[in-house]
Amino acid sequence: MGTFSKGFPIFAIAMILCGCVPTLEIRTQSPPDPNGTAGSNPHADTLQVNALQPDILPAPAALPAECNAGSATPGETHRGIEDYGSYALGFAEFDDQGWSYDGDRQLLQLQQRLQSDLKNPAYSEMDLVVVVFVHGWHHNAHDNDCNVQEARQMVRIASEQFDNAIRPGGFKRKRRVFGIYVGWRGESVNAAGLRYATVIDRRDVAEKVAKGSVRQLFANLHEQQLVAQTAAAGDRKDPKDAAARMYTTVVGHSFGGLIVFNALSQQIISDLTAAAQKACSPGDAIGVTRPWPDGVILINPAFEATRFEPINRIADRAAACGYAAEHPLLTVITADNDHWTGSSFTFGRRLLTLFEKYDDSTPQSRATERNVNLRAIGFVARYRTHRLCLRSDGGSEHTTVSATLTPESTANPQTILTRTVWVVGAPPEIVDGHNGFLYARKRGKIPQPYLLMWLVSTHVNPAAAVSAPNGCGVWH
Repeated sequence: MGTFSKGFPIFAIAMILCGCVPTLEIRTQSPPDPNGTAGSNPHADTLQVNALQPDILPAPAALPAECNAGSATPGETHRGIEDYGSYALGFAEFDDQGWSYDGDRQLLQLQQRLQSDLKNPAYSEMDLVVVVFVHGWHHNAHDNDCNVQEARQMVRIASEQFDNAIRPGGFKRKRRVFGIYVGWRGESVNAAGLRYATVIDRRDVAEKVAKGSVRQLFANLHEQQLVAQTAAAGDRKDPKDAAARMYTTVVGHSFGGLIVFNALSQQIISDLTAAAQKACSPGDAIGVTRPWPDGVILINPAFEATRFEPINRIADRAAACGYAAEHPLLTVITADNDHWTGSSFTFGRRLLTLFEKYDDSTPQSRATERNVNLRAIGFVARYRTHRLCLRSDGGSEHTTVSATLTPESTANPQTILTRTVWVVGAPPEIVDGHNGFLYARKRGKIPQPYLLMWLVSTHVNPAAAVSAPNGCGVWH
């Protein structure tokens, strides 16, 4: 205790001298009001509002080789919504207490924009695909943050691939993609030497963000989707066609995966339980028939796997009763060489959980519970279900997935392809280390969107996205 007392003031002084990252909203520029005014925002005079700025932006620039955390730069964009014509990217930012800035202004403008798109006659025959991305440790919503740059590419590539899928035997309707980038203060100190000392501090903040106004964002999206689907049912005779009027996917990386999981796990558990009950007792069950969100994707999620156990059990139960998902409700993707959620994570958990207790019913129950409490989801053998790999097709490479169980896997190999929860391993050529988001980044090489293209292909061309079982090598 004495050593800590002496060392803490030194650490605190170093933090002060090096400077803290300010807790400020970055995307302060509201979109133009449809009536040509600054809008009804009571705080408009304090914001950067420019109704004369061109609405449509050119396609986003190519990605740089390095993945850098964002910083304030002269001339950077502060747009709350970046409109690229056929697709758009909006921003929702939250402070260290999980509050949305400025009285939920960004949440309201996103809600209004989506409502406007859904009511726009020009888009009435289209489907709206909303893709939410939540970044992790170190990152933010600045223009030059590599996660922002990858999110721009995410909506661009998804939009282009969906347009290319309008063909006989493919999509019948165009899909308009609207991305939402969830920003929070992923770093508290702007000094390179101290960045890695903020891991516990930023994890605590991620927990607060997960319990804060981001839940309002998800609630708004859920409500808008229900309204959109109900309205479409009057014009579209096919129930699946009506349900496709609005589709929501939520992606979280690192501590962003923690935020997504903590904010949505109760929703996932409730909806999946209702679906499983309906499959097991079709004459008795009532409730939802379509879980929401339509898809949740966690990439290198940085939290202990013990939180995942209830969902894994329900997924096994639902599969045993014949519940088949067209697309996985929850997909967890972890890089084989992600030491931050691998060895480093487990080392830290061993120290932090020294006095925690486990189920003493049997030695096996205790060992199982302790194991998942020390590891992140992707490094627990009993949860693993699939692996990704690259395939060569006509000189070009594309990503595919194959069912690859471990001897400890709880999943049934007979129902694995329609199981509603997947835990996927990725080799370094697809996701290299912890900072892989949707692009493979190799030093000195142009980043390749292998993971992003695979996620899109699971909807555009599912047959090409899945290989035969055990076709992607073994688990490491």
